[in-house]
Amino acid sequence: TTDDYKSGDASVAKDNLQLVKSFYDKFDTFSSDGNGNEFYLSAESYGGHYIPTLAKIMVEDEEDDSVKDLFKGFLVGNPY
Repeated sequence: TTDDYKSGDASVAKDNLQLVKSFYDKFDTFSSDGNGNEFYLSAESYGGHYIPTLAKIMVEDEEDDSVKDLFKGFLVGNPY
């Protein structure tokens, strides 16, 4: 159906959050159980929509705080 093709910043942020969580699951040496490497998100242009939206759902995620604990901030350059 055409509903399968509908997306927006919120659905992209949800997909990107799953990607970040999957990365830390697969490469646990980067997680708090490993070295506890902190990370920042950055983007330019239309990423000025994606990154703040991703950061918001990341810090509001009450089900799984494994990524939230490592996330330290974001920056955008020349946001669209």
